[in-house]
Amino acid sequence: MNDGMIFETMLNVTNQMYNNRGEAVVNKRPTPIKILQTRGNLILKAAFDGRSTVDYDGVVQGRMITFEAKSTIEETRFDLNMIARHQYDYLSRCDAQDAICFVLVFFIKRQSIYLIPYELLKEYWDAADAGGRKSIPLVDLERRAHKFGTAGRAPVDYLPHVKKIWFEG
Repeated sequence: MNDGMIFETMLNVTNQMYNNRGEAVVNKRPTPIKILQTRGNLILKAAFDGRSTVDYDGVVQGRMITFEAKSTIEETRFDLNMIARHQYDYLSRCDAQDAICFVLVFFIKRQSIYLIPYELLKEYWDAADAGGRKSIPLVDLERRAHKFGTAGRAPVDYLPHVKKIWFEG
């Protein structure tokens, strides 16, 4: 199992815990596939069918939540090219509808997770489009994103940060 799948599994366990406790309903979005060949109930051949949006979406306290989850071996920055243009555009459209939008980044070597609100992502994305840097430096994540580890009541306990930013802020 690769590091990205480990992070995804940790998120799925966390989201199931939130669901079981009635704190949020957040689901992993399946990647759309087109079935090319079958034999009975068995799929023999399939291909990705179009672009997916983001990894997770759901509802928290009556508001839509949507986010992308990434893991990286980088230690000093989050490379924006890890987010596809269509994923960024989807987050942008959801943000315009007052959804809670962000990116969760797991820095594998540091064993730390950052919740990057859409507004911060947008700032760096716009700068990159204008010829600026194509990453968010760790020093800016330390100052402006929300850092947490993998220890706590859930493997990736992002919900307290969501509540602090969007409901208590």
